[in-house]
Amino acid sequence: MNPQKVRPSVVDTRLDATRQVEGHLRVPFHPSSAAVARRQLRLWLTRHGAGTRVPDFEDLVDCAELVVSELVGNAIRHAQPVQGGVLTLCWSLSPDGLVVSVTDGGSALVPHRVDAPPSAQSGRGMAIVDSLTKRWWTELTAERATVHALIAPG
Repeated sequence: MNPQKVRPSVVDTRLDATRQVEGHLRVPFHPSSAAVARRQLRLWLTRHGAGTRVPDFEDLVDCAELVVSELVGNAIRHAQPVQGGVLTLCWSLSPDGLVVSVTDGGSALVPHRVDAPPSAQSGRGMAIVDSLTKRWWTELTAERATVHALIAPG
């Protein structure tokens, strides 16, 4: 898939009665999409005034950027794209924190933490996610896999 064919943009942003703000992003199934996702997430959080509602905003954003990079990287490395050759990302910000979700076309493997030895060149992605989040979980269907991660402020 040519990464230039899908133009990433954040859409469907709203504020609902629970004071939850959401954003959605489609990115090409390509390694460069991790950088795009990080940049778009930071812009979205800043644009929606998250810094005024979330304690330790910069720390939360830094963690979110690393978590989204790991989730997108794992999807590219281990899964298939969803229809259209893309990954879909969603995030929601509420008083409880930021939930970041990455959906791919699924894989034979279920995302899980691996305790990689220091000499390993890979295998630390979900361990990083685990250490930076309050919790993470997966939703699997026959056609899709979504990994969600809750990043709590403070």
